[in-house]
Amino acid sequence: AIVPYYYRQMDREIRAGVQRRLAECFPDLQMTVGAVDFVEGEGIRVRHLRLFDPGAEAGQAELLHIDELVLHCQQDLKELVEGDLHVAKITIRRPVLRAVRRGDESWGIEKLLRRQPEDHEPPMETCVEAGTLEIRDPLGSPPSVLVLRDFNLAVVPQAAPGFQNSTEQPSERRVYKFQGRFEADRVRNVEFAGLFDGSTRQLAVGGKAEGVQLCPELQAVFPQVLAEQAALPAGLRAQADVQFSLEGYLGSGLPWRYRVSGQLFDGRLDDNRLPHPLTDIRAVFRADNLGIVIEELAANSNQATVRLSARLAGLGADSPKLVEADVRQLELDRRVLAVLPESLQDQWHKYRPAGAVDLRAVLEFDGYRWRHDVTVRSMNLSFAHYKFPYRLEEAQGTITYRDDLLQANLLAYSGAQPVHLEAQWQNPTGSPVGWVEVRADDIQIDAKLLAALPEKTRRVLQSLNGRGQMDCYVRMWRSQPEGPMHKHVLLTCDGCSVQYERFPYPIQNIRGVLEMMDDAWSFRNLEGSNGKARITGQGHLRPTLEGCELLLSLTGDEVQLDEQLRDALRPNEQQVWHILRPRGACNLSAE
Repeated sequence: AIVPYYYRQMDREIRAGVQRRLAECFPDLQMTVGAVDFVEGEGIRVRHLRLFDPGAEAGQAELLHIDELVLHCQQDLKELVEGDLHVAKITIRRPVLRAVRRGDESWGIEKLLRRQPEDHEPPMETCVEAGTLEIRDPLGSPPSVLVLRDFNLAVVPQAAPGFQNSTEQPSERRVYKFQGRFEADRVRNVEFAGLFDGSTRQLAVGGKAEGVQLCPELQAVFPQVLAEQAALPAGLRAQADVQFSLEGYLGSGLPWRYRVSGQLFDGRLDDNRLPHPLTDIRAVFRADNLGIVIEELAANSNQATVRLSARLAGLGADSPKLVEADVRQLELDRRVLAVLPESLQDQWHKYRPAGAVDLRAVLEFDGYRWRHDVTVRSMNLSFAHYKFPYRLEEAQGTITYRDDLLQANLLAYSGAQPVHLEAQWQNPTGSPVGWVEVRADDIQIDAKLLAALPEKTRRVLQSLNGRGQMDCYVRMWRSQPEGPMHKHVLLTCDGCSVQYERFPYPIQNIRGVLEMMDDAWSFRNLEGSNGKARITGQGHLRPTLEGCELLLSLTGDEVQLDEQLRDALRPNEQQVWHILRPRGACNLSAE
């Protein structure tokens, strides 16, 4: 009975000694201790140690729960009973550390780091096995909980000289080297190592994270201070391997220095600002206090391929940014239209483009305004202007937009005939000033051309029953932002034919010039034939208050008095013809 009593008494004295030492180390905290045992050859084993912050709100008081704490010492029972405890190493098994964001922006665990070692206490090695770290941010919107599991850590005291930013003597410094690992939801493995200065509370840590699943669910568990610094696009899902470093002073309120770099793969981004999701995303990235750099980003978007790089000098709305993008085989469909700014949607509806293009864009923001440098290269573009819907197809060439100047140089086709288009417009999405020129040879006078003309002009030309082909030159320009749009059209006919419905006498092999200046047409040097007859003419087509005025003066030499001429006459004139039965040829003039 004496021996068990003796050992129980020793355990009580050892327990009291452990509690006293812990209270001296953490004077601002309260604690509870479970069983305390002395294990020969190992040391003192403490179970269910809990540390509480007495000033914390309800539910936030418990900072640390250690399932098992082993104080490794080589002393015998006599030395322990006498209170002479010399711990060589500490092993902490299955601890749960809880950090909770508070209203004063502290996390509670700062009091654990402010332990008060005795002056004569030598630094000791510490190991953590199978720990858990809970980081709760109840003040975030929404509140978040980040849990790090299977936390293993080894801390080894180091010589103090050389560790920066302290005015204390090296002998009074307590510097620790540490390394460890953990895992978390959507993070397969994290390894880290670093230094901690217990005197200045300076922490420097670096490491790597493998198998990180970047997704909204991961972002949701970050505390607000971390979520703001590591904001992810809401629709991004990807895998990543990450390297990181972090340095700062605990509890100082000063910004932490950080650097993150890594590789992203198997990514997908769904964003309603994109015409199609980005799939198969691969990228190399890095981020630090100065900003974010994305290099070598490659992805697919429907049938298009995307290459992108970006530099962001911070995450604020006014932070300078530089984005360079290269998109190949971008299909101009309704989904592209839906994501364009309203001003560009207006331009889209004016030209109704279709086909695929290659796009190269450089977008730069200096903190005040954006600068754009965009080049569109077309291989099979088709388009038609809403005021002259004569659709051109298989357009090849470039369209550039730089410093609010739009320039175009395209070669398109109408059927098999090439059409050259050049344009230059300043402020194209506002009140544009500039010009556009179109040149084409051997354009057919057909139903497609007639359908593109204004109704009044179309009716007049249909009355002429024109056929054949012509060379075309069109120039439109505006000299002042609010000024009128001027138009110049020059049509050169060669080998055309007409048969005016009011005088259906067919004329072939027509040559001449039709010119329009601001909706007023003039016809010059018109010359044609019908058999031996030679017909020349001139005239104009002008807008009036009543409509369009057409004046056409014709002169015929060696006009044969035959059935074609007879059939072109009005009925009463044909009756006279039947009475007179003229034969031969004559010279005529008509309006």
